[in-house]
Amino acid sequence: MGRPIAYVFLGLLTCLGCSGAVYQMPRIDLPPEHYEVLGESEASATGIQLFQLFPIQLNNKFERAVDAAIAKRDGQALVNVSVQEKWFWAYVLNGYTTSVRGTVVRQR
Repeated sequence: MGRPIAYVFLGLLTCLGCSGAVYQMPRIDLPPEHYEVLGESEASATGIQLFQLFPIQLNNKFERAVDAAIAKRDGQALVNVSVQEKWFWAYVLNGYTTSVRGTVVRQR
């Protein structure tokens, strides 16, 4: 009777290890006349899955790309966002690159 419980626990532990946090994109809830447009920006971030089992910086790649694009223009939020995902494969890993592009803004 102890083995089935151990298998269930191991399965739950495995599923919890593969989850990521919810990312709330920085936003400005103001009409356009109350924020300053700083210009276009783009950035990308890559995560890999090693041996199809171990995620390395995989769950937060969108967050890292958005934050990098905003930081390039020293802004507060990214509007008019477009997202592109590229995948690549190597013998021992899969790579996933997320690229974001948009307009950086800051509250006046």
